[in-house]
Amino acid sequence: MAGAWKVTSCFTSVGASNVRWLWAPNELYTDVPATLEDVYPGDAYVDWYGMNGFNWGAAIKWKSCDCQSAWRTFTEVFEYTYQRLTALGDKPIMIGEVGSAEAGGDKAAWITDALMVQLPENYPQIRAIAWFDKVATGLETVDQGVVKPTAASVDWRADSSARSLAAFTAAVTSPYYQGSLRTMLDESLT
Repeated sequence: MAGAWKVTSCFTSVGASNVRWLWAPNELYTDVPATLEDVYPGDAYVDWYGMNGFNWGAAIKWKSCDCQSAWRTFTEVFEYTYQRLTALGDKPIMIGEVGSAEAGGDKAAWITDALMVQLPENYPQIRAIAWFDKVATGLETVDQGVVKPTAASVDWRADSSARSLAAFTAAVTSPYYQGSLRTMLDESLT
């Protein structure tokens, strides 16, 4: 891809060898005609695969289909995209953005399942994760009006409730998440 070549060539031309390239599409939907292979820039430009996805819960109504969002498990959000990425190769994967709404389910249980069960047991190529710690407001303007809020906002923050914060804290302080980012990044190039 021309764009990927232009960016990476700027770094390689000055000898920057301490850069890792992450390619992170949004979660895939089975009914979308584009495939990852269609848009993948190529192994020469990608050190890590990535993916982004959210459990919107019952927080919004999609204008595109005039339907209410529904509670989805971590697996429902990420499994299809994960399988497509692992079919591309064996690069490490980072979840660049993830969050769960409170509306429509049990966010604390979602966090516990995602971070304490699903990631350690079912997603071995996922080596890093970044929680989207923000309150999303003004959703009616996202994607040129594709969504309109059922609630005033969607609170993705880990501390949107005491139970959610307790679940998040328990997960990220567990031994599974206690590693060295430097070691992990260095290992990704070997």
